[in-house]
Amino acid sequence: MPASVTVPSGTASAKFSGTVGGADYFTVIVSASISGVTQSASFTIGMVPPKSLSCVPATLKAGQTSTCSFALAGPAPAGGESLAVLSSSAKLSAPASTTVTGGATSGTFKVTALTGYSGPVSVTIKASGVPATATISAAEIGKSMGGIGVPHNVSCQPKLVRAGTALNCEVQLSEAAEGPSEVVLSASEAFVHLPVRVTARARQSTISFQAIVDSPAVTQTVSIQASAFGSTVEERISVQASGQPVFSARGRQFGIFGQRLAFQVTASSGILAATSLPSGAGFDPTSGVFEWTPAASQAGLFKVIFSVTDAAQRSSAAEVQIQTGSGAPVIDTVQNAASGSTDSVCSSGSLATAGGGWLAPGTEVLVNRAPVPVVFASTEQVTFVCPSLAAGTPIEVAVQTAAGRSNALKTVLRDSALGIFTVDGAAGGQAAATIIDGSLIAMPRNHRFAAEPAQAGDQLRIPVTGISAGTDPNLLSIQIGDLELPAASVEPVAAGVSNVTVSVPAAAPLGAAIPVAIRYRSPKGEVTASQTATIAIEAILQ
Repeated sequence: MPASVTVPSGTASAKFSGTVGGADYFTVIVSASISGVTQSASFTIGMVPPKSLSCVPATLKAGQTSTCSFALAGPAPAGGESLAVLSSSAKLSAPASTTVTGGATSGTFKVTALTGYSGPVSVTIKASGVPATATISAAEIGKSMGGIGVPHNVSCQPKLVRAGTALNCEVQLSEAAEGPSEVVLSASEAFVHLPVRVTARARQSTISFQAIVDSPAVTQTVSIQASAFGSTVEERISVQASGQPVFSARGRQFGIFGQRLAFQVTASSGILAATSLPSGAGFDPTSGVFEWTPAASQAGLFKVIFSVTDAAQRSSAAEVQIQTGSGAPVIDTVQNAASGSTDSVCSSGSLATAGGGWLAPGTEVLVNRAPVPVVFASTEQVTFVCPSLAAGTPIEVAVQTAAGRSNALKTVLRDSALGIFTVDGAAGGQAAATIIDGSLIAMPRNHRFAAEPAQAGDQLRIPVTGISAGTDPNLLSIQIGDLELPAASVEPVAAGVSNVTVSVPAAAPLGAAIPVAIRYRSPKGEVTASQTATIAIEAILQ
């Protein structure tokens, strides 16, 4: 496409043309901008490939005929399209090709088992005319797999996805499996991340999963395949490169007087720059390296803006905060270790987290000047066990390292500081709740975690802080969607952490991010609640 076009004086439009290279089937978005107003149009390149193929009946004897139905990845071009049909056995008669009319998105053809037929046999269709667009979808025709579902379709939404976003996919099996049925997943490009394999439970014929597209992904067509028991099906998606240069900057930094601080920022393309540099600091736009040795007179918080601008004058920017000091620890937040609340921080035996700088493994936490157990420490945060004191007791939290003692922050001990732990520490994110004896997180199947949505009848274990080991389950209730459910049990699993167990009911709502929260009613009748996190729940029979 040309980079720009000229609209002649006195006219309201202009024409331009583009050249198609050796492109596969692909959706292209063309945008034109003037005076800050942008209009876009989309079109497809190449012959439309088949998306799925299934044949009914799926078991044939000699002399019998099966009708095969296929779906295309999009509408057929004007004038129609011809697709080649192949059979892996001469004993299964199939037409050499099948056609669809312009604008059609599906079609059918018949195959017939001849004398001497013995299955299973693969039937394949593919787009013809332009070899680069060939896409194979296979259906196994022949002997029953004995209650083992084989993949007969995989589909993803949306079909056009921008780099740095996610899409939702599902594999449809030929039949509901009698027992666990494992399907292997793969993508044609490494920048698309999938779970390596997904498993259908008994009676399940559809398996959902998430695919994540990396931010640096380039514009192209990507195939996603699902395979099991010799059957492979494929979906094709169009990836659109990000409209902005991909930029990566560091998080908060800590500099010690007289010591060199250095870190690097990176970009996928373009020219790097930095503004608001502290006195004496330097930035190399070629390597992306920032360097600074702060002086004792430069105590405080500095905010440096890093940016990148590409050849199309598109830019991205990020702020990096740099705290300078002597190296003695500082804390600027104290919050509930699970919910992130700065109000309901501590209750007797619960976990809280102090955040700041110049912390380290071996950091000591002092509550009202007395040391308390530490369960985790890093350079920027330390998690500790709140002391066993009466509710309403004022407390001061400070940390101490070999370099000195920090400032103190004040809070009040609560009767209950309920919080649900999440997989990424985000208060309202995916709960770290597990199913299947704790082996899987109740979340959409994905490449980062061993996960699977919960189903009705599953025992859901929700890790929480803020309740004591001997808490009566009858004082707890679990909110799943609009349902309020009784807790089945409370089981302590670590210092400050307990699992609250609840059975997922048949009436539970279905979805990838179902709200979940826990309520505690004290013996005095006072009610406290955790933050709201999410879990995934799917239907049993699909």
